[in-house]
Amino acid sequence: MTSHDEPGATTRTLMGSCLCGCVAYEARGPWRDVVNCYCEQCRKSSGNFVSATAVFESRLKLLRGDGLAWYGNDLAKRGFCRECGSSLFWVPLPSDGLIRIMAGCLQPDNGLRVAAHIFVNERSDFHELASSAAQYTDGSHPVTLPEKEQRLSR
Repeated sequence: MTSHDEPGATTRTLMGSCLCGCVAYEARGPWRDVVNCYCEQCRKSSGNFVSATAVFESRLKLLRGDGLAWYGNDLAKRGFCRECGSSLFWVPLPSDGLIRIMAGCLQPDNGLRVAAHIFVNERSDFHELASSAAQYTDGSHPVTLPEKEQRLSR
């Protein structure tokens, strides 16, 4: 288990990093389950689609950030490693207090699961959805942080 806390606890601390290690972080939940996004911006920033979880921004702690750079437009800002190019974070504009963390950059055995697929009508024609998670043609989805933990964690 990569958590510093009890297995299965929604407030567990998870660790992650970029491919080269120039950006490393830990974040303490509660954690939102993973949402896979197939919109044009996510496809172009990742090379196919984005699998992201989310935590409160205030609960993300950079352990190493010398490679962290940000790119922004009118919809979002995206954090990536300027050394290896790993896509790490994104924050919607205006911010809602949550930072989305690319789930593949977290250490394995993190207990997260895919809960939804969004913008499925924009996915690449070669990409077949193999998950039974709910599918949406736009960005709206019901996946949130655990309600009980939201109240306790802010």
